[in-house]
Amino acid sequence: MTDALAPFAASSPSESEPVRPLTALGVAAAVAVVLAAVARGAVTWTHWHAYHVVTGYLDGSAPLADVVAADSLSRTLRWASAAILACAGVVVVGWLWRARRNAESRSLAQHRLGRGWVIGGWICPVVNFWYPHTIVSDVWKTSRPGSPETLNLARVRGSGLVTAWWSLYLLSALVDLWATVGFLRPADAHDLFTASLTDTVAFGIRVVSGGLFLLVIARITAWQKAASAC
Repeated sequence: MTDALAPFAASSPSESEPVRPLTALGVAAAVAVVLAAVARGAVTWTHWHAYHVVTGYLDGSAPLADVVAADSLSRTLRWASAAILACAGVVVVGWLWRARRNAESRSLAQHRLGRGWVIGGWICPVVNFWYPHTIVSDVWKTSRPGSPETLNLARVRGSGLVTAWWSLYLLSALVDLWATVGFLRPADAHDLFTASLTDTVAFGIRVVSGGLFLLVIARITAWQKAASAC
């Protein structure tokens, strides 16, 4: 049982492991984040398209077939967006996994969460509200130039960029959930408009969050590349 939980225990540095190249994975992760945002933007567009078609149907300027087609398009793009998001998540976690291993190799500081949480922290209920932030924050602290002054990373100054990214990510998820509930039970065109507007707000927040995360990826990747070149 202890061996099974070992990857999730607080991690000690692993000096025997070499720092492996991170640039290609960093580029792939950045591209994945952008593609996921574009796909999510397409879904937001379909929601507004559906709203305009429904209002057209209600005032007699659009046939019922257009409403059905708009709903079908929205469903298709939602599934496509979910698939792209899942693939992007795999790529980002792949980048984070290597970045974490590199960070352990170049710093004596002990990470607060075991390496297994690099994956599990995103999918385990409840803890996924803060574990990913902890993982990324510790990688940031142990990757930036200058070794931490203490082995306890909880005492090391964190990054406002990482915190801003994660805060906006959580906010976008909550607003997106609110919009989803509105789409599930629209009573009339006004409710559909409200849900579409809420979804647009969620998308806007997610774009900003994604932009901040691109900066996080770029900086950690650059720091580790510079360290491996020394």
